[in-house]
Parts: sequence; structure tokens; C-alpha cells
Amino acid sequence: VQILQLLRETHAYVVVDTAPGYTDINVAAFDFADLILSVCTPDVVTLRTIGQALRVFLDGFHYKPEKVRLVLNRAGSKTGVENLDVSRVLDYPVRYELPSDGAHPARAANEGKPLILRYPESPLSRAIQQMAVDLVQETEGRKRVTEKVIKTPRTWRTWLRRGTS
Repeated sequence: VQILQLLRETHAYVVVDTAPGYTDINVAAFDFADLILSVCTPDVVTLRTIGQALRVFLDGFHYKPEKVRLVLNRAGSKTGVENLDVSRVLDYPVRYELPSDGAHPARAANEGKPLILRYPESPLSRAIQQMAVDLVQETEGRKRVTEKVIKTPRTWRTWLRRGTS
């Protein structure tokens, strides 16, 4: 909590990628968070797990629904579970959809480069960029981010560097 507090005081955004589960560290990060993005894929096992997580967040920890958002990864990947089925099964809205993007994510990871810098025009890169733009606009207003961020990868890289200073 002390580290998160220090990061919050010195950075505009702090992103914590937690391991699965409800360890003391994870729960502290969840409690401290302004927003939790819970990532799921369109398959029955993951939906069952995400459903349990939503119950813990909303009924157990008593977080407001606005604090927890679903991100559907590999949206449209023909798993037999359609995108609309996810919201219906979980009785919770999917806020962001990230499309499948073939080998791009694995290639970028294998090269040690962020996907949005290695393949800035890929559908997944564009969806991630749009999600980031939406989150910034929500917290800081529309003047902070313009359409140029999405259309110009160089501007996006510059924006990323500014946000991490």
C-alpha cells in the first residue's frame, strides 16, 4: 500500500497487473484502485471464473459496479461463445472488446517490443489505443487526448513517454 501510495503521488496513472487470486497484495491493490479492469476470454471456464470474481468484487468486497469493468480479450475469435453471450451469461456489461490478432501479440512479445509499437496498425493495437484514450478522456476530459493519438503512432509513443515521466 505504501508503494502504491507513493506511485499515485508521483505518477498520473499506475497500472498494476496482478497475478490471479486474492492474495493480501492483490486485495490491497484492488482496494486501492480507482478502476479494476478484469480481462476475460470467450470460453466457458473463464466465464465461470470471471463470474465468481464479479461476485467477490461486488458482493464480497462491496465495490461499486463502476469500479469493475470487463474487458473481453480475443473478441470474435469463434470459440462458440459469442461476444453478446458474455454479457448475458455474466449479467454484467462488457466495457471493452479486444479482437484476436493472429500472431502479432506473440511476435511482438518474442521480439521484446510492445505490440502497439511493433504493430501500431493492427486491430488489437488500435483497440488497446482506443481503450487507453477512453480511459484518459474519462478521467481528464476530451482535451487531454485527441484523435491524432489514434491515427499517428509517433504521437502515441510520445504520449506514452509523457505519461510515464
